[in-house]
Amino acid sequence: MCGVYRTADGEALALGKRLGGGGESDVHGVTGDPKRCVKIYHNPDEVDWRKTEAMVGHMPSSLSRQLAWPLGIVLDDAGRPVGVWMRRIVGQPLITVYQPVETTKRATRRQRLRLAIQIAALFESLHRRNIVVGDVNEENFLVDARRRHVFAVDCCSMQIPDVTSGGYFRCRVGRGEYTAPELMGVALDSVDRTAAHDAFSLAVLLYRLLSPDGAHPFECNWRGRGDKPTLPQRMKKGWWPHAKARAKNCLPPANSCFAAFPAGLQECFRGTFDAGHADPSARTTPDQWLRSLRQVHAWQLPRSPQGVPLWHGILGDAVRWRERLRPLWEGVRRMLQRPDGDAKMNVYRFVGGASLAAALFGMPVLYVLSHGQNRAARPNEATVETAAVDTPASETPTLPPYRPNRPSMVEQEPRRYYGGEMTPKLLQGLLESADMRADQRLE
Repeated sequence: MCGVYRTADGEALALGKRLGGGGESDVHGVTGDPKRCVKIYHNPDEVDWRKTEAMVGHMPSSLSRQLAWPLGIVLDDAGRPVGVWMRRIVGQPLITVYQPVETTKRATRRQRLRLAIQIAALFESLHRRNIVVGDVNEENFLVDARRRHVFAVDCCSMQIPDVTSGGYFRCRVGRGEYTAPELMGVALDSVDRTAAHDAFSLAVLLYRLLSPDGAHPFECNWRGRGDKPTLPQRMKKGWWPHAKARAKNCLPPANSCFAAFPAGLQECFRGTFDAGHADPSARTTPDQWLRSLRQVHAWQLPRSPQGVPLWHGILGDAVRWRERLRPLWEGVRRMLQRPDGDAKMNVYRFVGGASLAAALFGMPVLYVLSHGQNRAARPNEATVETAAVDTPASETPTLPPYRPNRPSMVEQEPRRYYGGEMTPKLLQGLLESADMRADQRLE
């Protein structure tokens, strides 16, 4: 799409390169202004323009840096409204954090926790203003190149209150894998979203963000007859694999990381996916998520008054390895408790696998230890005790003092050993001490 449009103030806007879009609109850059972008609607109706007019000029001031909020209406040559203009946010979709492409690296656990805290704080701030996000998915959140800040885009789809009528400008779209179970199969343009609906979507988004592989929380290992139910079907029935009263045919997958989450986060997920399935009001609120995530972040990185982490090095490696091996142990425990198979055969498999792993890892260790003992048992080539066993003292050969053919490491790198330059006096003293030690060995 090309052409020249104008703002309500008469400022000309030349559309540039297409940045994105969907079934309802397209987003373009502005030629000559890299800080703004324009969103052009395909088939807008009167409700869309009423909602846009209500949003323009009523942006939450404290969230201006995190939201791509509409700031003005865009008109065509005939003076008809065709879109809105907003601040342009440069970043990558949130999905690149847990499913990186070839040009990006996988985010660290600390970066994920920081982004999760910002997302929970953003939801909490919007809910306090009676704004529901509605269309929650990983593409509507962008992160900067350093993965320190998160931004919300496509704010035009959020549900906001209608001051004139007392109702709401509804959110008409949604992604199936993030939709609450009670909204599945319902026309979204006929339902007023609530904070409980957002709470379910937020829990799914945080679960995928904090998981190493970005797995969906309702992914399961199907053991029933017939084809595996689809993801929306499992979500609607509440078949969460980690529920206390889960379905017998829907078991946690082998690579599930739920057991590696801290206890506080596990309770938050249980409150949303387990107890919150029958009672949406029992779901974890963004404020509760914010407190739990901050506690986990403070526990993971405690710092001393000087700003140095209190536990690092060996202790930090031990904690990290414990969390890495915990899912493996949970998988072994579930394998031993499988209802479909001989328990004794499972024990034999586990013992055999453990013995094989011990043999594979133990043989190199034994080889290194034995090799080191053999080298320690060899005689020192520098000693010449056998040359003076039966030789009279007068006939003892006088060997020249030991002088290496090439400079020693002390002579080559004096700064590494003494922290300064090698002076002639210091070098003479070192050589004399080496001669004295060589003479003592010969005697």
